Amino acid sequence: MTNQELLWKYAEGNCSPAETTAVEKLLASDQSLQTELDSILEVQSALMTMEVEAPSLRFTQNVLDALPEIYPSEVVEPLVKPIWKKAFWLAVAALIIGMILMPHSASPTESVLSSYIDQVMGGFNQAVGQVPNVVLQYFVLTLLSVGLLMLMDKIFMKKGHGVLMV
Repeated sequence: MTNQELLWKYAEGNCSPAETTAVEKLLASDQSLQTELDSILEVQSALMTMEVEAPSLRFTQNVLDALPEIYPSEVVEPLVKPIWKKAFWLAVAALIIGMILMPHSASPTESVLSSYIDQVMGGFNQAVGQVPNVVLQYFVLTLLSVGLLMLMDKIFMKKGHGVLMV
């Protein structure tokens, strides 16, 4: 521990008895340490008389408001461009449609995929066959209505009309 640290500890009253006697011996032998101790005591008394400042109530908001000036935001580009996303989903849709519309071979060496598709389509047809026609009609009408509403929303929002006036 340096003399400076020891003097601060002595001024604060945090010294052990052995350290106190060591500091007092140092002060008696070196006058410059005594003047240093006096300046430390002046600083401490000035600090004790000062009022503790509390940050303003808007401190956090002021800091957050200043951040964009200090750290301007950077333009972030997506990793995958939207055109590639559309191409991916188009390829998936084409693959599914191709699997459904795949011509079925009448040969005994029918592929595993086409037999799987036949089983899936058979199960789908059986499930749909058990639903009354009225329910299917309402389901299709509901899907068409929701799709039309989504399309209209997209069209009107693109044009900048926030509200559809009738």
